[in-house]
Amino acid sequence: MYRLPPLPQLKLSKRAIWPGCDEIEVEGELDLAVADRLRLLLDRSAHDSRHVLVDLKGCDFVDVAVLEVLVEADERLAARGCQLLLFGARGQPRRLLEVTDLAGGGHPFGARHELAKSVSKELFAA
Repeated sequence: MYRLPPLPQLKLSKRAIWPGCDEIEVEGELDLAVADRLRLLLDRSAHDSRHVLVDLKGCDFVDVAVLEVLVEADERLAARGCQLLLFGARGQPRRLLEVTDLAGGGHPFGARHELAKSVSKELFAA
């Protein structure tokens, strides 16, 4: 009998690092299966904080569904005059952010939303 390998574990944790600023730490893979969990955590942080930091140092993989979640969270925060900042990305997550031009200096999204949205729509349409 063949056994499938276990699914990679994902750890998402949130903490207030100073008043008005939450940090979400990611350990593992961010894909479609966990996109709703990340969306919920980002929504809670966006409701409670002016700034949300996402630590991707422990993240091994990000797919386009999660990219869309990040763009949506950034839009919601920006509408309230708040900010989303991604940091620590390396390997595949860093390459995805670079390919979609979301890894530029300063604010991680800004005017690059449309590119990320179009990449997301093209990949989901297939």
